[in-house]
Amino acid sequence: MEPFPRLLVLGDRGAPDVALENTLESLARARAQGADGVKVDIRIAADGVPVVIHDGTLQRTFGRREEVARITWPALQQLTGARLPDLQQVAAWAAASESWLNVEIRAGGSEQTVVEILRDHGLTERCFLSASDDAVLTKLGRIAPSVRRFLVAESWNEAVAERAAHCGVNGVCLRVDEASPFTIEVVRREGYAVAVWTVDDPAHSVTLAREGVAAIITNRPGEIAEALIASGYR
Repeated sequence: MEPFPRLLVLGDRGAPDVALENTLESLARARAQGADGVKVDIRIAADGVPVVIHDGTLQRTFGRREEVARITWPALQQLTGARLPDLQQVAAWAAASESWLNVEIRAGGSEQTVVEILRDHGLTERCFLSASDDAVLTKLGRIAPSVRRFLVAESWNEAVAERAAHCGVNGVCLRVDEASPFTIEVVRREGYAVAVWTVDDPAHSVTLAREGVAAIITNRPGEIAEALIASGYR
């Protein structure tokens, strides 16, 4: 499978430098700045609804101590002033704006629901799913073998390569300080597409594009998109 039709620039949780991360406002700002789409994080509310938030609690983003997994979706909406979106809202936005989605699943148990939502909104060809949990990736492979799956990796070594092969993923999400030219070449030679997070240096994004990465995940989508356009990579 070819990973994507072009090099993707994805706002990491939207455009967090200008709007609160993982909110619909932040996602829209990333798209307006020139991103192809966004990377969002999924956790599960107490009633099974996949909600879009990075952390396990509301503390960092909304100043509240409640744990996401212990609160129902209606209660989470109330606690966050309806700023915390669920995946249904984000998928509807992505479908309407023709945006790409990288959905990182941070809590197992939501796999079936996530895939169904993406299918309902016609997004399976314009998304990739990622996780650092092998069990999540393996389950996704059974549920939706045609949907792109990426292993989120802090580094690349023989053990990680074995995990990627066992899970049958299409690609690897590498942390930026681990994405050396040598590592990118090795991972690509193994047959995996490479997405790199989190890339906020425009010059570095051009280097990564030259090395053949498939996606760049960034907090500054506007600056990265401009640098890649100026360098002929978009």
